[in-house]
Amino acid sequence: MAESVKPNLFAKVRITKRPKRRATLGRLRGRSLGLRSYLIALILLVPAAAGQGCATQGQATRAAEQAAMKSEDDTACRQQGAPDSPAYHACRKELAEARARAQQAAIQEQKRRDFDRVLGAGTEGQSNY
Repeated sequence: MAESVKPNLFAKVRITKRPKRRATLGRLRGRSLGLRSYLIALILLVPAAAGQGCATQGQATRAAEQAAMKSEDDTACRQQGAPDSPAYHACRKELAEARARAQQAAIQEQKRRDFDRVLGAGTEGQSNY
């Protein structure tokens, strides 16, 4: 009968799986993930904000150029007549069409130069590379 019941020496000792350490690691992971998310957002938003600033600067420049052109056209066409006269409107229309033709000619010249640079140099055996 001496063998029937052995006292359990570890009955009152509880073995746990280190919950404090896991909680600490979990908190650190959460912090690093949060910090990482903020850094990624910062990296993406700063160039976007800078690009937006450049875009609005371009729009402002374009608006200033258009205002200057309108002023020049107005000055040139006031010699033809009053701002409400048919001669004034015909002058403004003629200047707008001339500006459109000049812009189209500049685009065609740029296309011709691009073609010569890309394909023209390759056909002569010369390369800019």
